[in-house]
Amino acid sequence: MLVGLASVAMACGSDDPSGSGAAPAGAVDEASLASTTGSPSSSTVPDSTATTAPAATSAPATTAAPALAQSDPPPTTAPPPAAPQTTVPPPPPPPAAASGKPCIVSLHGKGGGGQKEWTGSDGVRHSFPAGNASGWGGLQWLYYPASGYQAARNIVANDVAAGGCGRVIVYGFSNGAAFAAKLYCRGETFGGTVVGYVIDDPVVDHAVEGCARPPVKVVIYWTGDINVPDGWQCGDWTCEGGSAIGIARYEGFVGVARKPSIHSKHQQYGDPPEFRSWI
Repeated sequence: MLVGLASVAMACGSDDPSGSGAAPAGAVDEASLASTTGSPSSSTVPDSTATTAPAATSAPATTAAPALAQSDPPPTTAPPPAAPQTTVPPPPPPPAAASGKPCIVSLHGKGGGGQKEWTGSDGVRHSFPAGNASGWGGLQWLYYPASGYQAARNIVANDVAAGGCGRVIVYGFSNGAAFAAKLYCRGETFGGTVVGYVIDDPVVDHAVEGCARPPVKVVIYWTGDINVPDGWQCGDWTCEGGSAIGIARYEGFVGVARKPSIHSKHQQYGDPPEFRSWI
């Protein structure tokens, strides 16, 4: 009987590539487990080396599972736990402000200032908020560092809310255009009310790097009058990063090619066609 068990152990060990016959750590001996499922007992394996020994018929076949090591999980026949149920939420409703009035918010250049709002015969509200810092004898939009950006952004947000605006075009010229471009590149839609940004002859600074490009319209108008090269030091101009990046890199970050302005000198377009076509 002992010799027969040795033969089975040698046969089971033949799958070990190392030839050591030892089962890997944490593994369960499949031959031993088979004895619990009705497979023949190891005592029925013929032993060619012991032909005179009588067959062991008095010892009953074992039905006990082998002892498991501490690291082995206990055998189980329980079904695996059910996968957690997930519920896909419905899409959010459109923002309530979308039913509000059409608005054009215009951001002045450096040295400019705010103006009184007015509403045209077409029902479009025109507003002209004042910048958040002084500059060149007037005001400017100081949209960096983070505290400056937040202060400037809040001025525009408050103007949109005060006007009850539901469809907004943000227009900016020069320094105001650079700020408008940063709002666009930060993904700002003021609660889903913005339909587009008109960026008119901007100071081409680093504010557009890593542009988020939200799903709203955008256009860049360009006179060519302030066509400073990449790396040009801004000096008294207001530039995030202290230098310009050139119009080619600028439009690359924003994701649209510039369009020619109706002017060849650095001045506001005034009444671009987007004011009518977008809202």
